[in-house]
Formats: sequence, structure tokens, C-alpha cells
Amino acid sequence: MVIQRVIARTVFGKLYREPWWTFCVKRRVDAVLTADMNLVVFGSGRSKAWLAQRTGSVRSIEDNREWHSRVRQNIDAGLKNVSLDLRPLEDYANVDDIPDEAVDFCVVDGAVRGRCVTAIIPKIKPGGWVYLDNSAKDAPEAEDGVNLRSAEAALRRMVKEDDIETFTGFTIGSLNTHQGMLFRFAPKS
Repeated sequence: MVIQRVIARTVFGKLYREPWWTFCVKRRVDAVLTADMNLVVFGSGRSKAWLAQRTGSVRSIEDNREWHSRVRQNIDAGLKNVSLDLRPLEDYANVDDIPDEAVDFCVVDGAVRGRCVTAIIPKIKPGGWVYLDNSAKDAPEAEDGVNLRSAEAALRRMVKEDDIETFTGFTIGSLNTHQGMLFRFAPKS
């Protein structure tokens, strides 16, 4: 299936309206999502439309003006439960306008991921989820809150090891292997 999709994309320009995640994480996230969930997505890519079809609302945050314009066209083409924010990097991770424990699921797949994770953690409901995409990228942990290791470290401090799932495999749109990590915040007892 991966080879067929890569050929369809590279030869015929077909772009699937689904996340460029591994097949196994896509299945797992699909099993977790419900129609009443509120989502925040840092980085607006192909996952936005797919997530919007399965949930109550998706708030997507983007820092790239060109990509924002391109994604905006998809929203205007019929996605009524999606909002798309364009923000400069210095304000990218700011979610102060979201009440604490109001987010059911967050995808971290954009810029300054460590800062995004630190900002979103108080906003996640007990029993909620955070998916950290591209967690296999090699980067040293830095306290600057920019790289993937700082995002992973912040999440690991907040959840039990048993509540972390790691997925590795081919992505939906390329022949590259890919890793993502799904973190579940313990429900209140």
C-alpha cells in the first residue's frame, strides 16, 4: 500500500486527505478520537481535514504564511469545525485563551515543539492525549523549548511510562520510516 501511494503522489500528484503519519499510529489515533472531542494542532498539514471529520472541533496553529494560505483554501472549501490561526514564532505556542483542561487531543507537529508541549499540558483534560509527530528526529535535548527532545522530555515528565505509545513505520506519503509518540494523561480517579 505504501508503494502505491508514493507512486500516486510522485507520478500523478495525488495528495491524500489524511495525516502523513505511519499507518499504525493513524489507526490508533482513529480508535481514540470521538465526535465530541476538541483538538489543538500545532502545524497545519494534511491531518487537519482528517481530524476534523472525526471530531467536534480542530484549532490549527501555523507560522508559515504561504502554507497558511494554502490550508485556508481547504477550510473555506467546507471544513466548518476548523479554525486556523497564523502566528509569528514568538507567539506560536501561546494558548492562554484556551481554558485549562479543555483540550481532549493535541497534535504537536510544528515549530518550537518544546514550547508548544509546555503550553498545552495544562490545557489537556484528564484522560486526554498528545501526539508528538516526528519523534525519531535526532536532536540533543535542549532547555530552549525548540527541539523535539525538549518536547519529548516535557511530556515524559508529565505521564507514566505505561501511558506512552511509540509507533514506527513507513509514512503514508513516502518511503521514509517515521516515528511518533502518543502520550495519554491519566484520567482523574
